[in-house]
Amino acid sequence: ATLEKPTDFAIGVAVNPNVTGARGLDGAMFKLRKKIAAGAQFAESQPIYDAQILRNFARAMKSAGLPVCVGQMPIVSKRNADFFHNEVPGVKIPQEVRNRFEGLSKADGEQVGMRIAKELVDVAFEEGIRCFYLIPPLRRFELAAELITYIKKR
Repeated sequence: ATLEKPTDFAIGVAVNPNVTGARGLDGAMFKLRKKIAAGAQFAESQPIYDAQILRNFARAMKSAGLPVCVGQMPIVSKRNADFFHNEVPGVKIPQEVRNRFEGLSKADGEQVGMRIAKELVDVAFEEGIRCFYLIPPLRRFELAAELITYIKKR
């Protein structure tokens, strides 16, 4: 099939700053440089829940010279945090973050999850990142809307 009009696609790639092991972030950035050489024009990260990983990643992305959108998915409960940490490849949630949900009601868990998400947005802004892609947790679209409002006010 042929296209009747010219296209204007942007080539995006994934990058996982949550990598553990011997190569860690250096290994992720090595892979990203190969993607840049192949034509990548922007990157999207896995959701990041560790402020120091986010800081290190933002600084590495500056040297990579590629725009990045940081993934952000508010956590809503201890069970939700444990599931994503243990079952979703590429997502790592530090124990201290998971502990913040211990013993909370559903409503309190959502509030803590939003507080954590906003803290991480603040870190991203401090490091010069202004692009996010949001993942509504468990079809909780109002949480994504609240985070959008927070980001827009920054």
